Amino acid sequence: MNMASSSPILLMIIFSMWLLISHSESTDYLIGDSHNSWKVPLPSRRAFARWASAHEFTVGDTILFEYDNETESVHEVNEHDYIMCHTNGEHVEHHDGNTKVVLDKIGVYHFISGTKRHCKMGLKLAVVVQNKHDLVLPPLITMPMPPSPSPSPNSSGNKGGAAGLGFIMWLGVSLVMMMFLI
Repeated sequence: MNMASSSPILLMIIFSMWLLISHSESTDYLIGDSHNSWKVPLPSRRAFARWASAHEFTVGDTILFEYDNETESVHEVNEHDYIMCHTNGEHVEHHDGNTKVVLDKIGVYHFISGTKRHCKMGLKLAVVVQNKHDLVLPPLITMPMPPSPSPSPNSSGNKGGAAGLGFIMWLGVSLVMMMFLI
């Protein structure tokens, strides 16, 4: 087999590996996509809502708040305190000016300014965090695969990382089969 006929297959393998790696890494997000954006005045009251809706946050990602710690802070709050801009209560408070929050579970995270007036002006953020495996990936390789054996019963009812492991195993088998075709 000559190099010209194996080039498309080699490119597909490299692209598949790149796609797999890029979807398995966590991402660091700078709030507002610019330094020191956690401050008032804001371009609009919904500036951070628009920013958050433009990103897909997954478990393991990190968000970074940069702000002047003399005039601002970040509070991690529940949904009610987020809506009402309640700055007092059982909150995790950050005052360091360079706050990193690891998004370590699925769900909605709520953040508000520690200054109620700033929160009412729109200095608040809600991010929806998904599991990496819930994101839709395009099919990488379309090769017929033998039927898989039926799964064994799981007494806990929790799949955990099994879905992702199955995808990785499928990709590995596909790549090995392609290598034999070269």
